Amino acid sequence: MLLENSVLSEFRKTYSPTKEFLHWAKKDIIYRNANYLIDFKYYHFVNKTSYNGELFDKILFPIDDDSAIVSSNYGLHLWHYSTDKYIQNDSLVMSLLKEKKLSRAYNLCLTNIINNENPGISRDIMCYRILSTLFEKSFEDFLTIWIKDKSFIDNQDLNKQLQKRRQQFETQENYHISLLDTETKEEKEIIGDFFSNLINKHKGKVIYLDIWATWCGPCRSEIPHSIELHEYFNYKPVVFVNLCMSSDRTEWKKAIENQHIAGENYYFNKMQSGLLRNKLKWQGFPTYMIIDKNGTIVDKNAPRPSSDKEIKMKLIKLMGE
Repeated sequence: MLLENSVLSEFRKTYSPTKEFLHWAKKDIIYRNANYLIDFKYYHFVNKTSYNGELFDKILFPIDDDSAIVSSNYGLHLWHYSTDKYIQNDSLVMSLLKEKKLSRAYNLCLTNIINNENPGISRDIMCYRILSTLFEKSFEDFLTIWIKDKSFIDNQDLNKQLQKRRQQFETQENYHISLLDTETKEEKEIIGDFFSNLINKHKGKVIYLDIWATWCGPCRSEIPHSIELHEYFNYKPVVFVNLCMSSDRTEWKKAIENQHIAGENYYFNKMQSGLLRNKLKWQGFPTYMIIDKNGTIVDKNAPRPSSDKEIKMKLIKLMGE
């Protein structure tokens, strides 16, 4: 952060930006760095190591800084914090989740947030993110909480947004598997064996699969690197295929449009997400896989786009160039 603040200071001297811009920039630097905490946690998880102290330092990265909502990274930080503290590190909540008692687990999580965090837009965003996650996992369990108790969120704009998403979900076309045309914004239902159709569609090409979810922070942080990788291999025999799992369909479309996600974008509903996960046995999100020119999955744990040289060399080798 010291380097970024130094760059901002020089930028300020040269261009004299507005107070509003400087406020946004300072908050964005803080919370963009805060979101690497989850990558730090994931690193230790993968390597089966431990770390000392608390993951979230509230002095360095506050969780009740309402003025920081100007940065989209702040909302993501609140989501990481609330998920880590009130779901993953709460034994009772985790026990209920293992028993597939989703509405009880999330109701307990939300109640704990209300009882332990300061009132304000930051707490409302935490609750909104938690409810949105439940919405994506199980619409029925979301309704169980939403209809009975709307007191978790004071902000009416956030409440209206949840209500809008509910209405969209109840009226939209609910294809099991679909492909989104990024130019026309039209959704096309995919029928038949997905992988056979995908391999036949891209015969003689290497396929790089990105298995992700809209609510997954590390997934979203990889998107800029995915776009760069896609551009690097433009006009080469490599196809980038993004499979969105266990997510809200509306949020999927928003993410593609807002973050300009390149490649082919497929959506799998809850049932199809479960079937594919049972078939491919991946551990978590994001997961990257590579299918060679012969249609064989040659790597079920491929390097991430952010690995840069590692993934580029691997794809180049498989292309035979």
